[in-house]
Order: sequence, then C-alpha cells, then structure tokens
Amino acid sequence: MTAEQRESGFSLVELLVAIVIVTIGATAVIPSLIKSYRQNAVDSYTQKLEVGLNQLKANMIMRQDSCIVEFPDQASRDGIRPRDIDAIQITSPDDCPEPTNMEDGNIMASTNLRLVNLKGTQNHKDEEDIRIRINPKSIAFNTIGGVTTLDAEFSSQLIVRVRSIELADDGFERCLVMEPTTGELISGTWRGPSIDTGQCTKNQ
Repeated sequence: MTAEQRESGFSLVELLVAIVIVTIGATAVIPSLIKSYRQNAVDSYTQKLEVGLNQLKANMIMRQDSCIVEFPDQASRDGIRPRDIDAIQITSPDDCPEPTNMEDGNIMASTNLRLVNLKGTQNHKDEEDIRIRINPKSIAFNTIGGVTTLDAEFSSQLIVRVRSIELADDGFERCLVMEPTTGELISGTWRGPSIDTGQCTKNQ
C-alpha cells in the first residue's frame, strides 16, 4: 500500500475506536430515551383520563342527577391497567338513573357512561406498563359536576394516580384530583409515598 492509499482511508484501529465511541454514546443515550418515552405514555394517558372526567362532569350537569362509580378493589392497592378503566361502565339504573328531558323538550340519549370515551387506544407495551391507582373505591358524581365519597375511610376527593411500573422510582407519578362539591379538577405530579401522606402538586 502506497502512502497516498494509506492517507485516503481509515485504518482498522481507527474504525474500531469510532465504533467504541458510538457504542458508549448509545449506551448513555438509549436509557434516557426509553425513560422519556415511558413518561410521555404516562402523561398522555393522564390527559386522556382528565378529558374523560371533564366530560363525565358535564354529563352529570346536563342529567341533573347523581351517578355512582364502583372501581375494582385492586385500584386502590397495586393499581389497574388501562383496559380495566375501559371496562368500567355506569349502567345500573339504581346507580345512574335515566337522564331527564332537557329544558327545550329534547330527550338526552341514554348512553352508558365511561371514564374514558376512546377504548383500547394504548399499544401493548403501554397497556402492560401503565398502572392507575384510584381512591376511594366508590364515588358519586353529583349534579354540579362534583364528587361525593361513599366510603368514610378515605378523603372525599377523587384521587387518580398514574405511573409506569417499568420506571419504578425513576419516573414521575402523575395525578388527577377532583374536589368534592365543586368538581374542580387538578392535574399535576404526586408528591408523597401514599394517599394519606402525599398531595397532587399542580403542574406549572
């Protein structure tokens, strides 16, 4: 090989060094990208629940009646998956009376109420990774869009906490809190280890 040929390309050592540098860089960046992706999935699902709760509030105001929601027992402990939220319907006539006629004479559609309107929109990874914890396990949505607890063991607030089990302690746990009576809905980040010792800090 002539001197001119040696100068026109990379040596094997140079290529190996470049590969090592790229590998080290990827090793440092990929975990950060994965964390960002998982947290974005949590944030996206929290926003979906926020929209659903606001729509449920509006429905209660129009119905001028109260409806009771029963959550699975596991929701207040380890948490439930998005598909478990999808499955919750407020269908019992005893828990949610038929809507009344509206002032202009029109009759409201008697549709089953849900916490989220779009079912099954998560991919498989998000479905298995996202967990939702809810307290209390029974709540009544009232005529002005607020909530009333049916379980004296917990606060009368409706507290929803959303997290990624893959991130464990590395990820932010998002939260939604609906105040009693007024129905004010707060969206933020949960600060604290439990429902009794933490609070939902509003995102700025």
